[in-house]
Amino acid sequence: MSRDPRDWQADMESAHTARHEGRVGIVDFNNILDALFYWIQQAKQLQKDKADLLIQKYADANNYQVQAVEIGELKKQLEKAEEREQKLKEELEDTKRYLSEGLLTTEECCEVIDNFLAPLYPLNREDNGKV
Repeated sequence: MSRDPRDWQADMESAHTARHEGRVGIVDFNNILDALFYWIQQAKQLQKDKADLLIQKYADANNYQVQAVEIGELKKQLEKAEEREQKLKEELEDTKRYLSEGLLTTEECCEVIDNFLAPLYPLNREDNGKV
């Protein structure tokens, strides 16, 4: 409101003077009405701007909360994926060692492969009845 074409203080003094003198000419009355309408419109715009700002702040805060929840979920998924990867690495190292030493049969190799696939496709195990 610093760029207002009207001077708020001058408008208030004019209205105050007219009110207390008891004599208001048509020109004074029209000037006071013009000022009143102008400042009412300014107050209305200020309230709208304030409401828009509060809505934007709320939306920003809400978006931040949603993003924080999503990041938390992604971190959990990442931790689970890292755990699965670690299990697979361990099993792969064991299987590699057993195969190189000739300690596994064909059937046991198939079982090891199933164990590799289980953490990668946990839903497939349940669908196939191999829980």
